[in-house]
Amino acid sequence: MKKRTMLAVMVLLAGLNALMINSCISSKKDSKDNQSSENARATGEDFDDFYFRFHTDSLFQIKRVIFPLKGHETDNTTEESEDFHVPNEGINDWTMMHLPVLDSDLILETEKTDTLVKERIYIEASSFEIIRVFKRIDKIWYLDYYYSGT
Repeated sequence: MKKRTMLAVMVLLAGLNALMINSCISSKKDSKDNQSSENARATGEDFDDFYFRFHTDSLFQIKRVIFPLKGHETDNTTEESEDFHVPNEGINDWTMMHLPVLDSDLILETEKTDTLVKERIYIEASSFEIIRVFKRIDKIWYLDYYYSGT
């Protein structure tokens, strides 16, 4: 009986230890994210660094989209288009945007200022086009607008 009790206590302690280690790791990561955001606010975030992380870190991406997201959407079936907004609730249905993979047909154009980056991805002589506008607010970059036309 004593051996079983001792074994149960050891298993319980091992489990608690694992939880504490996991908590510490998670806490360090959150602290690092908060620290990098604070540093970016103090010095101004580099757009290229933001752009790479925006497309590789889903949690970072969702924090850096201004909801409700302004946008515009068209399709090939009508000549009309409609403005849309991804509401705050859209966070739950958000599909992560990945780095654009450019092939021989896709063309990428970028217009940059200190506070605005407009990215246009399109196929020449077709109706396919994506426009994204990133805005710098308080020295931090955010996705502010998304257009998709097919």
